[in-house]
Amino acid sequence: MKIVDRLVRRLRGELLPELPFSSNHYLTTRVFSLDDEKFQPSQRLIDLTLDAVKALPGISIDEVNSRPGVHRALEPHRLLQWPGEHYKLLAAIVSVLKPRRVIEIGTFEGWSSLSMKQYLPQDGLITTFDIAAWNTFANSCLNDTDFADGRLIQVVEDLSKPDVVARNKHALEEADFVFVDGPHDGPTEYMMMENLNTLNFTEQPIFVFDDIKMHSMLKFWRDLRMPKLDITSFGHWSGTGISEWRS
Repeated sequence: MKIVDRLVRRLRGELLPELPFSSNHYLTTRVFSLDDEKFQPSQRLIDLTLDAVKALPGISIDEVNSRPGVHRALEPHRLLQWPGEHYKLLAAIVSVLKPRRVIEIGTFEGWSSLSMKQYLPQDGLITTFDIAAWNTFANSCLNDTDFADGRLIQVVEDLSKPDVVARNKHALEEADFVFVDGPHDGPTEYMMMENLNTLNFTEQPIFVFDDIKMHSMLKFWRDLRMPKLDITSFGHWSGTGISEWRS
């Protein structure tokens, strides 16, 4: 009966087959057709993605990769992995888009912040939000000098809370590029986007979402009511999605 039960559960999709090969990292996910996806990519998203990918051969984030914290937290040179990781892609998008106001949701240890800052216009600003300060992470690659020129600031607040979004309304509404990197649980992302929907953006910002292939993020990505494009093959192996703001 156990064998029959397992077979029935597998047919229902409750059990997955054993891994067909070994890998350093893997996650459980599912793939879905796009013929019934209501929110197809805009031409702007397609053009931006193609331009960013074309720019990638000239992108270098070696300076970020040399930071001590990176190699305490990552396997050697994983930060430079492309495709497979999204750090060089983020830098390429910033180099092409030339955003003046970047919002990052999820500072963590600062790898994305620094990768983007390296290609930020001189009059640009990255405001990175997290519920914990950058210097509370043991493997943070950030240091005080990264904030000295005023082009990178951190706000320690939770954007899933409406009052926090209201309090930071001015900074958020000026964004022309938003990178959402955490916590990848689904409900929090829904709350953050609901809160952001109360804003009146001055520009029509581009959003990039990390880890869209995680099982906890599948429904959120599918439900996202914006023009969007799965660019995982050019970004993070766990999923990278790009979208264009629509209220």
